[in-house]
This record gives sequence, C-alpha cells and structure tokens, in this order.
Amino acid sequence: MLLCKQHLEKEVMKVSVANIQPSPNRWLTEKQVEERTGISRSTLQKQRFNRTGLPYVKVGARLVRYSEAEIVKYMLARQIDPIN
Repeated sequence: MLLCKQHLEKEVMKVSVANIQPSPNRWLTEKQVEERTGISRSTLQKQRFNRTGLPYVKVGARLVRYSEAEIVKYMLARQIDPIN
C-alpha cells in the first residue's frame, strides 16, 4: 500500500511529538522550534506580534526563547485524532 508524503509526515510528527521527553529547563531558539514543529520563523514572528501561537520568553530587547516543555504541551493540546 502506497502512502502519500503528507500522510507519512503527519505520522512521523505524531510519533515524534508523542515520544518527546522535554526538559523543563530547556530553552529553544526560533530555528530549533522551526525544526521541531515545522512552523516557519516568519510565522513564529507574526504570531508573537499578534500575541498568538506558542508561548515564549523575551530576554532583553531582542532575544526570544521558547520552553521545550511548553512547545510539547501546546502541540499535544492541538493534536487531532482522526476517526477511523
């Protein structure tokens, strides 16, 4: 049975998010968040401007970090389980 690329990517994301054991004290850069979630840096920036999306911390005037534990919690809260 052939599976489409999009379906495979969703399955990989579901497995990888479910298996993450986040460190409560690990802080990620925009690039790291993009790699883990697939959300582009420009989207992360727009979401911060609009005060939506992932929770973040601003350190100083320009430094932005995301809590790994909060990202996992955010992603799991939005997980959709399709009806078979």
